[in-house]
Amino acid sequence: MPWEPEQPVSQYREILKNQPVLPAPMCGISDYAQREVCRRMGAAWTFTQMVSAEGLTRDDDHTLRILDLAEGESRVAMQIFGGDPERLAAGARRLEALGAAVVDLNMGCPARKVNVVNAGAALLRDLPLAGRIFRAMRRAVSVPLTVKMRWDWDDGSGAALEVARMAEAEGFDGVTLHARTREQGYSGKADWSLIERMRAAVSMAVVGNGDVREPADALAMMRQTGCDGVMIGRALIGDPWLLAECLAAIARGEAEIGRRGPDWEERRRLMLAHAGAMVERRGPHGLVQFRKHAAAYLRGLPGAKRLREGLMNVRSLAELEAALGPDALQRAEAAALPE
Repeated sequence: MPWEPEQPVSQYREILKNQPVLPAPMCGISDYAQREVCRRMGAAWTFTQMVSAEGLTRDDDHTLRILDLAEGESRVAMQIFGGDPERLAAGARRLEALGAAVVDLNMGCPARKVNVVNAGAALLRDLPLAGRIFRAMRRAVSVPLTVKMRWDWDDGSGAALEVARMAEAEGFDGVTLHARTREQGYSGKADWSLIERMRAAVSMAVVGNGDVREPADALAMMRQTGCDGVMIGRALIGDPWLLAECLAAIARGEAEIGRRGPDWEERRRLMLAHAGAMVERRGPHGLVQFRKHAAAYLRGLPGAKRLREGLMNVRSLAELEAALGPDALQRAEAAALPE
């Protein structure tokens, strides 16, 4: 059985034993609808997108809308960002009160608008501040605390190792390492050897992140690095089936190289369910926000460009369902052929 929030925080590692693949917290993506899609794929545990500690302490409506929590929703990890220890502690308390089963501190976001307020990856440049933040947050909440970070700000010397040791010393339960520097952003190749070095440096749970694009990657990362779990981010956008396939591969202990992906009928049904959940939560604007998901779901399919163009103009779920009919891809592909 999955670990329950009321059990001791030292059992955070049990989460990963039961679910060794986690969907990453992603800005503009990890809302309630996306979490529901991940749950359909076998994820008992999901993440919100990151929220501002300052917004939480002001009980800001916009911040609460970003969390997009549904009544009765459980086993949700919530990610927070900021640069002030007391605000982060107060924000963590607020998340715990809102039902966070795990609170995760963001120390990996490379976005300038986050870094200029000394938050996200910028904390890798101020270790004394990071230490004060860890101490304040640990004293503030009783739920498991984790931190997601990059290897370093720019030079690759490995600030993450010292930061992770500090977090563990203050009572944090786990670390997720995106095996790139802040300077790399999302470019280049993730260096999984850094995850292996992190695993050797701390005793708390270590989750690896970066360049997991198929089940064989997830299995290879765990075997090569010894990490306790794998986190997948951008590769899940429009392809949540990857989550289910990675979980199955790790359970089996084997994975084939390459993937076929779902057929059109399975793909369109999930697209309609995903869009429906967004409209239910946000009204007509949810359909507009679904467009970025729609483009990703269609990525790589024959006739996708023409079908995607049509989806950008739908104004209701009924129109979306008509546009995503059983033969929609076939019609789009035929229309794209030269006469």
